[in-house]
Amino acid sequence: MISFHHVSKRYSRSTVPALLDATFELSNGEILFVLGPSGSGKSTLLKMVIMEELPDEGQVVVGGYTSSAISSRKLPQLRRKIGMVFQDFRLLRDRNIFDNVALPMRVAGIFDPRRIHTAAGAALAEVGLYHRRNAYPAELSGGEQQRVAIARAIVNEPLVVLADEPTGNLDHKIGAEIFELLRRINRTGTSVVVATHDEEMTARFGQRVLRLEEGHIISDTGAGTGHPSHGRK
Repeated sequence: MISFHHVSKRYSRSTVPALLDATFELSNGEILFVLGPSGSGKSTLLKMVIMEELPDEGQVVVGGYTSSAISSRKLPQLRRKIGMVFQDFRLLRDRNIFDNVALPMRVAGIFDPRRIHTAAGAALAEVGLYHRRNAYPAELSGGEQQRVAIARAIVNEPLVVLADEPTGNLDHKIGAEIFELLRRINRTGTSVVVATHDEEMTARFGQRVLRLEEGHIISDTGAGTGHPSHGRK
């Protein structure tokens, strides 16, 4: 479902490659933890999945879309199949929780009130916040805001959810709850990719772990890895 084939990416102002000769595959319904310190290439890898960044070398394939052939017209089609969760939540402060979750449906051209009510309500129920649907982001804790962000990410039933340091602004206990929620969503059949620097959480929740260091994949371990990766030469 997601394939990286010898992917390299360099930024002109950095002497260290963002990614170098990265090769791995993610199957439908799989969960992958991408582990590494700041600057190791985690965010670049996620940006390549949504094709916000394109490789200098190699190819990325996501759900049948290829980085070498995708047009700007088809980028929105790809991104509608991907749910995003960020460290800083990125909720709209002037809209209530229900409208924040419903936003991706409206962006996708879905305006049927009954369909929106059903899907957004179900997504909020999945994260345990249907009862707060009329609240605004400022009324919620950080953990609750991240749950809303996850509900927003799954409302369109994406092929994959990408979470970029989803617990970075949360304390340890709430962070563990968010990791468990992402794992539970994965059990429903949605592929999940979590980028994190948290070794302890990854050891606790990670089934498959892709470890990055200075743009290199240095290990790819755990259940369902399927294909060997190219580590440091």
